[in-house]
Amino acid sequence: MHRPRAALALVLSLASLGAASGCRRGGPEPLPVVRVVALEAADATPAELPGSGLVSPSELVHAAGEGLRSAGVEVDLSAGQLRRGDFRLRLELLLQHVPPSVDTDQRGLLRALCRGRLQALSEGPPLEIARLDQEAVAEKVYRGPPPGRSDWVAHARRTARDTAAALGRQVRLLSADRATLLGVLRHKDSDNDLRMVAMQILGARRDREALPALFEMLKHPDMEVRDRAIGALIEIGDRRAVKALASSAQFSDTFELGKILEAVATLGGPEARSYLEFVASGHQSEQIRAEARVALSHLERRERDGGAQGP
Repeated sequence: MHRPRAALALVLSLASLGAASGCRRGGPEPLPVVRVVALEAADATPAELPGSGLVSPSELVHAAGEGLRSAGVEVDLSAGQLRRGDFRLRLELLLQHVPPSVDTDQRGLLRALCRGRLQALSEGPPLEIARLDQEAVAEKVYRGPPPGRSDWVAHARRTARDTAAALGRQVRLLSADRATLLGVLRHKDSDNDLRMVAMQILGARRDREALPALFEMLKHPDMEVRDRAIGALIEIGDRRAVKALASSAQFSDTFELGKILEAVATLGGPEARSYLEFVASGHQSEQIRAEARVALSHLERRERDGGAQGP
């Protein structure tokens, strides 16, 4: 049984992870060719636990390299001078053993937890993504005698390979054009981690052609996906997003509405002002009315400072 669990260290403000924030004056930068030029792995299993020391770092490195290559990422650990698009991957593995018991119907469990981080080492113009994090948890049920070293190693290698492959699929989107990124958003079977990375890249590129697809993502059932869509729309800065943002949350949903108010204020413009004034005066929640007034004051301050977003 394999249960991947996303742990992308990417926040609503795309710039916080080193996303490119310029308008790409002089034309767009050429898309980078992504490669991994450094690969590190460590066994973080405490010494007193059964799985400690069974898997060597070199075995994990080899498995991670297989995972990256399966995702189409070049791995060159002997690369010389760094170039734009170069990354380092670090993996950390923790093995756990749940022995058979009456509570588990005499079934035992091998559990492998793997954390992976891709960190940009690139020279030259900044990338839309400077770091990606992923966590995976893989569990294997067994009956009978305790597993041997080969069972532990196979399970650990599989988890390391899957974690690296997931990160590889995400980082490869740096080399993707608009059509590919929009395809990731629109395909019903796309992984949500991929969707969120695609939105981050579209936002960092300030791609106005992505607006309709991002508007659709505001209706996604996953809250993290919705939040990433809001962040991308803020990065793009097109005021046509105000209406879509305002209509994406039900007026009675104070949790979602609270996130929309600042996004609308950041985009600015007459439509944003009208919406915030309406919420500030007409919402049934005093907390939301107060938040709308604060957001309105932020909009007014940006306008006074000449920092309002362009149309």
